[in-house]
Amino acid sequence: MTAVILRAPAGVMPGPITGPVSGLSYTLGDDRLLDVAHVADAVALFGAGWIAPYGRTPEVLAQMTPGRVDVLALPQVRSMSGVLNVGAIGHSFVANAVHANGWANNGYLSWIRRYCGGRINLPASNVFAGGGLKQHDIIATHLPAALAAGLDVCIVDTLRNSIGHDTTANLIAGLAEILDGLTARGTFCIVHPVAAASGGYILSGDNLLQACALERFAASYCRSNPKASFANINLLIADFASGLALGGMLSDDLHPSVIGARLIGYADAQIINQFAAPIDDRHTLPGDLYDAGKNPHGNLLVNGLLAGTGGVEQGGPTGETPTNWLVQGGSSTTLAMSKVAVAGRTNLSSTRMTLGGTGDNVQQMLYQQIDDGKYDAGDVLRAEVEAEWTITAGSLAEISLTMLAMDSSFGVIRTWVDGVNTGAGYLPAGASGPLCFRTEDFAVPAGTAYLIYRLHAVAAAGALAATVDWSRASLRKV
Repeated sequence: MTAVILRAPAGVMPGPITGPVSGLSYTLGDDRLLDVAHVADAVALFGAGWIAPYGRTPEVLAQMTPGRVDVLALPQVRSMSGVLNVGAIGHSFVANAVHANGWANNGYLSWIRRYCGGRINLPASNVFAGGGLKQHDIIATHLPAALAAGLDVCIVDTLRNSIGHDTTANLIAGLAEILDGLTARGTFCIVHPVAAASGGYILSGDNLLQACALERFAASYCRSNPKASFANINLLIADFASGLALGGMLSDDLHPSVIGARLIGYADAQIINQFAAPIDDRHTLPGDLYDAGKNPHGNLLVNGLLAGTGGVEQGGPTGETPTNWLVQGGSSTTLAMSKVAVAGRTNLSSTRMTLGGTGDNVQQMLYQQIDDGKYDAGDVLRAEVEAEWTITAGSLAEISLTMLAMDSSFGVIRTWVDGVNTGAGYLPAGASGPLCFRTEDFAVPAGTAYLIYRLHAVAAAGALAATVDWSRASLRKV
C-alpha cells in the first residue's frame, strides 16, 4: 500500500528512485508522481525538494502510518464557496483578452467571464501573460504573481511559443513546475494543449512530435491529479483530416477568432460552472434602487428589470420599450422592441430587439442616462447585463454593453465595454445561449457630468434576421 504520493521537483526525470532512508526501489512514472511506501522516505524526499501533496508539512508526513494511504495525503480541494477567484497564465492567447477599454472578443477569457457570469471574479489583474513569451519567460516573469494571487481556478496555456525552442524534457519540467506550484496552493488548473494553427504556424516534423508529447504529459498529469483538468480545445477547433485549425476559428494563422474564442471559453466555463456556486448579484427586485444610506450598493439604473412599456423610441424603432429607457435606431436596419418571458422566472421578461431589413453597421441602442447625484468622481462602479441572441440570417457586427463617462458638453471622457465588437469579426448565424456582459470595475473620472449606460446591436451589411434579448441590467458601486 502507498503511504503518500509525492511529485518530483523540476529536473528529476522519470525512472528508478531509491528510497533515501529505507533503500527501497521506487519508480517515477511519466506523470512524475512517486508512490512512496515508507514514511521516512517521504519525509526525506520532501526535505530534498519533492512536493508533498498540497502543502503537507514534514511533521504531518511523519505522523502517517506506513502501509496505507493516509487521508491527509490525499489531494485537498481549496474551499470554493462564494465567488471564485479565477485567473490565467500564458502567452498571447491569454494576454490578448484584455484591451484598454475592457475585454476583447477574440480572447477566450472574455467568454469565460460571460458564460460564468457572477459566479466568478476574473479581473484584468488576474491575467498573468505576455505576447511572444516562451514558457521559461512565463515562469520567471509571471508565475510568482500567479502563485501569490490566491486563485481558486487558473487557466494554464503556456506551451505554444516554446515548441522547437527547448527540449521536451525541459518543457515538461517547466509545465510541471507551473502546475505543481498552483495545485500545491489549492488552485484548480485547466490545462490547454498546443492549439491547432494554420499557415506559417503549422507544426510538422520534430515540432509536431514535441507538441504531441507535451499534450500527452498534460493529459496524464490531469488524470492523476484531481486538482487539474485537461481541456483539449483541439476537439473544438481542429480538422482531424489535416490537423489544421478549421476555417473561421482563427483571426490570423494562430490566434482565435471571435467564434473560436467563444467555443474555447464556453468549454472552459462548463468546467468551472460544475463547482462554482450559483452566485447572482444582478438586479433581482423592483425596489432594489440605490440609496446612499439605506442601500449603498443598490442599482443606479432606474428599472433595471427592463419592465413596462413606457419608454421612448427615437429614429424609427417600434414596439414596446421598457419604462425609463430610450431606444434609438434607424437607417436601413429595422428594429422592433418587444417583451419575452424569461423561462423559469415568474413575471420576469427580457426586452427583445428584433432586427431585420438590411444591415448597415448603424448602432441600434437601448440606453439610460444616470443621475449625477448618485455618484461622485472616484466612485468605483461595475455594469452588468444578461444577454442572449439568435441570428437566423445575415450576421451581427456588435452586441455589447458600453458605459460612457461624458463631460458637460457631452464629450466622451472614457469608455468601458464588454461585448462583441466590430473590430474582431462578425457573428454568423446561430444562437449564443445565455451569458452575462460585465465591465471591469471602473472609477468615475474627474469632470464627469453624465454617465450613460448603453446596450448595442449592430447589423453587418446585407439581409438580416436576428433577435437580441436583454434582461436584468445593473450599475452598482463596488
